[in-house]
Amino acid sequence: MSRSRSPVNELGDTRVRSDGIELWVALTSEQVSLLDSEDGSPPDPYSKRYGLRRRAAEALERALCFMQWRPDGETRPTLHQQDFTLCKIDITAKGYLFLCETRQLESRKQGQWRLIGNLRSKLTAQVVDGEAPILVYEVRPERHQIC
Repeated sequence: MSRSRSPVNELGDTRVRSDGIELWVALTSEQVSLLDSEDGSPPDPYSKRYGLRRRAAEALERALCFMQWRPDGETRPTLHQQDFTLCKIDITAKGYLFLCETRQLESRKQGQWRLIGNLRSKLTAQVVDGEAPILVYEVRPERHQIC
């Protein structure tokens, strides 16, 4: 796993490819540390989903808002850009279809997706009995700490 310190505006937009799509997600250090755990890394406790974006700055903005929001108005320690790490997720074409069909991934606006549930560093799924599991997605090992 490689780490770099980057201004968020220097990180390029992701792209759609013939074999899938790559998207940005902003994670806290605790979320990053849980990516390889058995249960994966949980999203914010209230929306229970991750905001995946084509632009790194939008992924960071979404994470800042949702990780601090509370429905009861309780105060929570303030988070800053530097408290997040930006990661790219490669979702395969078959994985995209699988996530949409199982209602784990949805897109409501152009350039924005919602991944529902825990995030893992790599997810495979058994789609057809008797066939090998497919790669659904993989979080790239490069991590971008915001400066």
